[in-house]
Amino acid sequence: YHRNIAQALETLYAANQDEVNAQVAIQYELAGLPEQALPYYQQAASAACRVYANHEATHYFQKALALLKTLPNTPGRLQQELELQVELASALMAIEGLASATAEQAYSRAFTVCQQVEQTTHLFPILWGLHEVYLFQAKYEQACALAQQCMDLAQHAQDPALLLQAHHAWWAVLFFLAPDQLSQVLAHAE
Repeated sequence: YHRNIAQALETLYAANQDEVNAQVAIQYELAGLPEQALPYYQQAASAACRVYANHEATHYFQKALALLKTLPNTPGRLQQELELQVELASALMAIEGLASATAEQAYSRAFTVCQQVEQTTHLFPILWGLHEVYLFQAKYEQACALAQQCMDLAQHAQDPALLLQAHHAWWAVLFFLAPDQLSQVLAHAE
């Protein structure tokens, strides 16, 4: 019955599935079809993020991650977990603030998964997110190390947007870590 309800919702709301993604996910989950439920939970979470319903988004991301744990450990599963952890961390920071310990946990898990799947496109946002968490937790040494890793990645990629973010990471860290070196802060800010 639950599978039939999910399929009916998919058909009836084909033009605007954002309205029913969560309901479809729940029906597939109740039908014992976690692989079908996962993308709908992720889509429901993304839709919630778009309208700043971050509490809802974190709930759906966490539901998706819980379902993901029931699936076999494959590269595809790890890739999906990586994406979910990064998005969850961002939503948690929006709710709990930039020093969020739960966002730190999500980013740390994402970093671990990123190394397992050798996924470099997510590495910079993960390092940046961890940098922000540590900066606002006043763990300046850790934030400094991450700022350096961001700069190394950005310089290696020669990506102007990443370089901008890496300089932003540096001036913020140096502002707190070395207030006597305002010339370096200014150089990175410029």
